[in-house]
Amino acid sequence: LAVVLFVVGLYPVAYTASTALLALDSDAVAAATLAVVQGVESERDIALLEEASETEFLAEHILAVRARRQGHVETAIERYAALIESRPRNAEVLTNYANLLFGNGDDKDAVEYYERSAALIDSPRLMFNLSQANARLFKIEEFEAALRSAQAIDTDAVAELSRVGDADFVADLAFPLTTLGTRLLTTARANRMS
Repeated sequence: LAVVLFVVGLYPVAYTASTALLALDSDAVAAATLAVVQGVESERDIALLEEASETEFLAEHILAVRARRQGHVETAIERYAALIESRPRNAEVLTNYANLLFGNGDDKDAVEYYERSAALIDSPRLMFNLSQANARLFKIEEFEAALRSAQAIDTDAVAELSRVGDADFVADLAFPLTTLGTRLLTTARANRMS
């Protein structure tokens, strides 16, 4: 009986996983995006994403992430700026763009983008980053307020970020895998209906 219950319990998980894998076969942009997330992208994946980036937010977004990862700061800034034009309320994009500005010494603009992002989400990383930018601008009250906000959200995360001990350190928000997952499930549903 225990084995039967175990198998019955695993069925939904296995079904969802197989559905997502099948969706990857029919959505080349999603498959290429996942390859970049995993760091195993091919030249073909990048060419496909470059072509799709003209019309697909997902493709442009992952290419911005990749440019940042590879140290192509100016390209990453350009890509993130374009993303903000099309999605001005995407907190991950706003925050990571602000991180690039901060890294380039453009602290005032970085604070502006961190604050725009902070109006959208509660994130200890984001508030830590805002505190770092305010500290560099010698805005002590704002620095302390942002750091208190970050600690109120997640004390342990802030302690870990603070252990880095670098006044120039800011932490990127992770690429939103839920967006990719939602896309794969939507593709899978469409495939089943056709």
